[in-house]
Amino acid sequence: MKKNVVGALTAKIGSFVMYGTDNLLVSKFIGLTMVGVYSNYILIFNSAGSLLSQMLNPFAASIANYVNDDSTSDTNGIFFKYMYLVVSMTLLVGTVLSLVTNIFISIWLGDEYILNAPIFAAMIFNWMINAMRASSLSFMTALGTYWEVRWKSLIESAVNLVVGLLLITQTNLGIVSVVIGTLSANIFINVWFEPMVVFRKEPSLNVKKYIVRYLFYAMIAAVVSVIPLLGLYSVDSPTFLNLMIVGVIAVIGFVVVYGILTFGFDESKYARSLIRKVILNKK
Repeated sequence: MKKNVVGALTAKIGSFVMYGTDNLLVSKFIGLTMVGVYSNYILIFNSAGSLLSQMLNPFAASIANYVNDDSTSDTNGIFFKYMYLVVSMTLLVGTVLSLVTNIFISIWLGDEYILNAPIFAAMIFNWMINAMRASSLSFMTALGTYWEVRWKSLIESAVNLVVGLLLITQTNLGIVSVVIGTLSANIFINVWFEPMVVFRKEPSLNVKKYIVRYLFYAMIAAVVSVIPLLGLYSVDSPTFLNLMIVGVIAVIGFVVVYGILTFGFDESKYARSLIRKVILNKK
């Protein structure tokens, strides 16, 4: 118990330091004006992340019961079904954000507060990669692995700071340097280390299947992050009605395309069977 408390505390401190360094780097090397513009996007992404967490919390709370229930033998199936749920919702929200965020910023603050497309694309990709960690993090919590990851957040913060600082001082990338620093910490630390901890604690999980699935999902995230570069969100007169219309089109388009891409997955088949049961029960 004491080890888990210490591990959880260091994780919280590391997370605080990591996300605090971003604003520090931007304000120090780029300017306070850009801090405000950057913070507006972070506020929107954090709000979307909080909403996503609230939607996933009921499922995450059940993970511990399944994992610690001796009568449950299909931990592997539960892990990949939950991963599918987390990734599906993450990519859906990411797709909507990629199309409506700049419209919302334009309505709320004006066009002068819109970040250029490459920066926005990098932020969207980083947000999705970070949000997809939820499946591993929920299993880590259920398995009580706080002690095993006690130094991870601090190392993650160091990678974020060093990469961001080097790029911002040695290149002309500007604010993209900060985003790349955060993305580097996610890719070089979180993406492989967190699943590894879960696999070590739960040897029954299919590592090869996880790698294949994750690479597939990451490729979709990369494609979604390209959307801002295409300028598809541009409208002549941004209004909340336009924002809602674009949002609805984004949801429908994602559901159709993603449904086709994952149609043969066992997790997708399970999800469709649940949806059918819900619809039939309502009739």
